[in-house]
Amino acid sequence: MSFNRASCKKLIYIQVIYVSLVMFCVTVLKLPSALTYVTDIFMLPLILFLLLERSHPLKQVGAGYVSKIYILYALIIVIGLILNLVSPLLVVWGLRNGFRGAVFMIACVSFLTSADVQKIFNIMFWLQIANIAVTLYQYFVLDLSQDNLGGIFGTESGCNGYSNLFFIILLAYYTTAYFAKKTSFLKLLTVAASTILIAAIAEIKFYYFEFAIIVVLCILFSKPSYKSIFFVLLAAVVMLLSLSIIERIFPDQAAVVTNVDETLNYANAEGGGYNISRFNAFSRINQLFFHGDPIKNLFGQGLGSAEMSSYSFLTSDFYNEFGHYNYRWFSHMMLFLETGYLGVMLYLSVFVAVFVHAVKHRKVLNRTGDLYIAAFVQILSLMGIINTFYNASLRAEPQYLYFFAISACMIYCKKRKPCTSQVTSGIKGEKTNCY
Repeated sequence: MSFNRASCKKLIYIQVIYVSLVMFCVTVLKLPSALTYVTDIFMLPLILFLLLERSHPLKQVGAGYVSKIYILYALIIVIGLILNLVSPLLVVWGLRNGFRGAVFMIACVSFLTSADVQKIFNIMFWLQIANIAVTLYQYFVLDLSQDNLGGIFGTESGCNGYSNLFFIILLAYYTTAYFAKKTSFLKLLTVAASTILIAAIAEIKFYYFEFAIIVVLCILFSKPSYKSIFFVLLAAVVMLLSLSIIERIFPDQAAVVTNVDETLNYANAEGGGYNISRFNAFSRINQLFFHGDPIKNLFGQGLGSAEMSSYSFLTSDFYNEFGHYNYRWFSHMMLFLETGYLGVMLYLSVFVAVFVHAVKHRKVLNRTGDLYIAAFVQILSLMGIINTFYNASLRAEPQYLYFFAISACMIYCKKRKPCTSQVTSGIKGEKTNCY
């Protein structure tokens, strides 16, 4: 059987579903942990096909500057590697962890259509329905909670970080789609209520702030309507009800969510596993490891130099000595350690570039009735910046879901194709655009 573009499209569908379920298979069904590396196997044919096509999918949809940022990022990485002489095996492992989502985004832009985007989000909605059932079973029957309550994302400590990323994708999409009359209120209510409920019992404190941010951004980036006003009021009621639930189940958690000082203390905490605080990560890493070296601060200590794996040959000496600082729990700490300030800046610039692309194409998408997709990607690109500092989910398997989601605006821009035929109504010989 020949491998073609249709096969690539099927692989993307499979990847989205597989990534959503693989940790459940590993941590709950006790299947081999090596199953997580099957996601890499799915990527290989996509990469090969993209190379054979020699196409530039991002450039074709007006996002060539995203590619240029990645080229600059790669240049910074090369300089850092020259300065630090990292093991080639660790470099490959670092490339795998840091760039697989970006490659998947390019594949999505190349092989998917707007109809595929809608189908995949419908699949993700039904995955959330399954997630509700599994999570409630884990909580009420298996007595799991907080960091070990991940629903379809398993029961390994920290699995709720995967849930958090999944939730913000669903909430941003279904809220913008509802405002644009592209989905039902029942679906939006299901997503909003279920994510809030699971966040409460899984102790995803930060999701309440993300929920509020997403709702506000939806209003800013979408066309105002009675629907948006109604949903804001409903969201406020849901938030108040959820907070009352949290106060009964986890009173300490409620204090963190409702008190500004407690929130700041939580974000800036050191100890209890958080051995480098989120807020002071750069200065603390400079103090502990770079010792004021300006070259290290600019370029880091080399891609892969701070990596770890379940396989010892892919675990760095640095991690063996300093892994107890748990810097791998946060994307921004890993980025700074390995690529310095320049690497962090260019990594975050990708999200800014995706945001700019969505803004630039709002008029085009408005003419096709798809303005909500631009609003959705604007929101999600900003949430990507926030999540870089919140946890490390954008370096783990869920990054595939996120990079698929932020590719949506670029995919929809493929609907705008140059039309060289003469128009039948208007000035004879005039060229226009087809939508």
